[in-house]
Amino acid sequence: MTMFRSVSLVAAITIGSSSPAIGVQTATREAVSEAFAHAVTDYCMPAVMQGDALADLSAPSDSQGIEQASASRSRGGAPGTVWVISGLGEIVALTMSDPNTCSVDAYGPPVDATFDRIAADIASVHAGFVEIDTGRQADRRQFVRRIEGELDGRHYTVSMRGNEPGARGTMSRFSTLMATVSVSGPDTGEAGAAPVEPDTDAAQAEGKP
Repeated sequence: MTMFRSVSLVAAITIGSSSPAIGVQTATREAVSEAFAHAVTDYCMPAVMQGDALADLSAPSDSQGIEQASASRSRGGAPGTVWVISGLGEIVALTMSDPNTCSVDAYGPPVDATFDRIAADIASVHAGFVEIDTGRQADRRQFVRRIEGELDGRHYTVSMRGNEPGARGTMSRFSTLMATVSVSGPDTGEAGAAPVEPDTDAAQAEGKP
C-alpha cells in the first residue's frame, strides 16, 4: 500500500515574476490526489459519457465543486473554459476541448498512487473497463497508464501520464499529472481523440512549480 505523506503544498501560481499569485491555499498531497481522482471520475467521465458541459454537472455529495478558473490560470492556449476544483488554490484544473474530450491536470500528489485510486474508482463503477497500459517508463519517475472500455457501442479511453520530481526532461519541483477522458464511436463524430500529454515546460512557463 502506498502511504501519503502529510505534506502541504502552497498553491501560489504566478504568471511572470512581477505578477501576483492567483490563488494561495494550503493543501495536503492526499487532498490534491483525491480531488484529481474526483475530477476524472465525477466530472470528466460523466461529461463525456452524457454529453454534458462541465458547467452543467452537479458535484456528487462526496466531491468538491468546481468553479471557473481565474484569467491567469486560464492562459496557456488550451481550448475551452478552464475550471478548477474549489478550495485548492487552482491546483487541479479541468477543461473540455470538445464534447468528446475532457482533460484534468494538477501538480503535487504522488503520481502512481493517484492513478491507482482512479483505476480502482473506475473498476468499482464500470465493470467492463480494463486497464490496458500499466507499465512504467525507462525513467521510473515517469508513469503512463491507460484504461479502456465499451459502453452502448462507444469506446472510452482514460489516458493518464505523470512525472515525479526529477524525471527526465522535466523542470517542476513537484509531481505533474494529467488525465484525458475521450470517446469514439456512433454519434460522436470522432474516430478517437488523442490523449493530451503534460507539457512540463509549458507548465513551468505559466509559473507552476
